[in-house]
Amino acid sequence: MTTDRIDLVAASIPPNSLYLTLNFSGGQSALSLIPESPSIVLKHGTLKHTVSIAKLEDRECVADFLEINPLTAKKLGLTPNRRYEINYSAANRTLTLTSSPVSLANGVILSSPKLGMGTVSIGYELLARLGIPERRGFPLRLQLGSQKFNLRLFVPTNLDENRLTLSSYWAKKLQLVSGHSYSLRYDQRTSTIAIVARSG
Repeated sequence: MTTDRIDLVAASIPPNSLYLTLNFSGGQSALSLIPESPSIVLKHGTLKHTVSIAKLEDRECVADFLEINPLTAKKLGLTPNRRYEINYSAANRTLTLTSSPVSLANGVILSSPKLGMGTVSIGYELLARLGIPERRGFPLRLQLGSQKFNLRLFVPTNLDENRLTLSSYWAKKLQLVSGHSYSLRYDQRTSTIAIVARSG
């Protein structure tokens, strides 16, 4: 049994097909054990559908992702642009997806006097680890304890950036130490980033 987590992405690919893109930048992916196949069973809950699967390699992506035709996703009750736990059973050639919308990651928090109060800047690497869509203007909620406020996403051009930048106003109000690492938790169901604890 092979188990990992993966991002499900809607794509204009043939129905009844899956494209599995693996990230090898940090070493071999656990999902590399899933074979290419013209016929495997894709399962979500009690729903099943026979599909083919092809594998691709992308050394620039931070997280593995699985492309699916929107019609196939709808047939299985799957939500594209969500994170799932993926289990592959070689014994019965079944790929099972289970919703896994909460992700944890460490990120460096910075403050900037140039950033507007309604904006949060998050680097691509941190976006990928948390499962946040790389979509400029995407609405997010930031939470620290009982404090919550709404922001819009800005994505900087540095793809390797593992930083979350707030306006100086919010950093001061939340008593965050600029340049230090914090544990972050993101829930895709509510688009909420929770600052859990200082990690370094």
